[in-house]
Amino acid sequence: MLDTKTESASFKENWQFIEVHRDELMEKYPEHWIAVVDREVVATDPDPWGLVAKMRKMGPFSDPGSAVVELLTSEEIYCIHTF
Repeated sequence: MLDTKTESASFKENWQFIEVHRDELMEKYPEHWIAVVDREVVATDPDPWGLVAKMRKMGPFSDPGSAVVELLTSEEIYCIHTF
């Protein structure tokens, strides 16, 4: 069983990684879905299901609850995030 405090901290670190590097990521992966684990982009795809397929091929992550998946787009979108 995962420690929820550690899991939440890892999720926040991955979320913060995206926020800090957003401009760089937008330039490199425009209009792509990205998955970040351990403050590293581990998969990208323009289609969310393509991203899921790539992540499944990678096998299980040690802390799957820490992965952050986000669409990098210039359009304004509204999301609800929970911590």
